[in-house]
Amino acid sequence: MQFTIPHYYHSFRCIADRCSDTCCAGWAIMIDDQSIKKYRAQTDALGEKLLNGVDWKKGCFKQKSGRCAFLNEANLCDIYSDAGPSMLCKTCRQYPRHTEEYEDVREFSLSMSCEEAARLILGLKEPVRFLTKEDDREETYPEFDFFLFSKLMDIREEVISLFTEPKQGHPLKSVYGFGSGP
Repeated sequence: MQFTIPHYYHSFRCIADRCSDTCCAGWAIMIDDQSIKKYRAQTDALGEKLLNGVDWKKGCFKQKSGRCAFLNEANLCDIYSDAGPSMLCKTCRQYPRHTEEYEDVREFSLSMSCEEAARLILGLKEPVRFLTKEDDREETYPEFDFFLFSKLMDIREEVISLFTEPKQGHPLKSVYGFGSGP
């Protein structure tokens, strides 16, 4: 299997309550099955909060005024504060990290919908580099369309080259200043 990440991927750190917005509002935060089981097993004070703050039928956190039921006034997560990162559901542990999976390829990225991820990505002074490693694992998907996948990869490489290696007189270079480095 091949794994690819942009060189800045591991530099990301959530800024939590210092964020001018919050990823814990405005959408239904879905809870993975493993976390649901863990939450159901809680019998302490956090368990009581979970009992009231989870929509058990839909498998997501309830919202109060458009905010996650566990997001407190200081814009911090009560689950994280009370029990630590191991109690976070998969969605909360991973966001804004994103994984694309194609048969034997895993590509990791950061979502620009996160203020801190966007600051990190847009603040880069050097061109983006993609780091790749491989191992012996293999996965197959019966419906995988290799022809479509290869065309998508070709198109993506071309788009990336437009931003990282602009040609002389390329419209992106003149309009947006891409490639105007040393």
